[in-house]
Amino acid sequence: MVIQLVLKREARDRLRVSRPTLDRLIARGELPVVRLSGRSIRISECDLDRFLEQRTERRGIAIGTPMPDRGGPPARSAEEVTG
Repeated sequence: MVIQLVLKREARDRLRVSRPTLDRLIARGELPVVRLSGRSIRISECDLDRFLEQRTERRGIAIGTPMPDRGGPPARSAEEVTG
């Protein structure tokens, strides 16, 4: 069995999160990583898929998905603000 590994950049793109958010997920142990040497980190495709499934099931939405409108006041345009 061959384990496919992805770069942190690829994982960020798939999760649609920022660099600090991905680093926090890794630091908390929520997203397992493979350390190849010193600072070289990779994430297995299987772990990434599992993480996405768990987050989607738990929250009902995928990470990085824009939140629906919560019924607040409509956004104002720059013209409305400056008058």
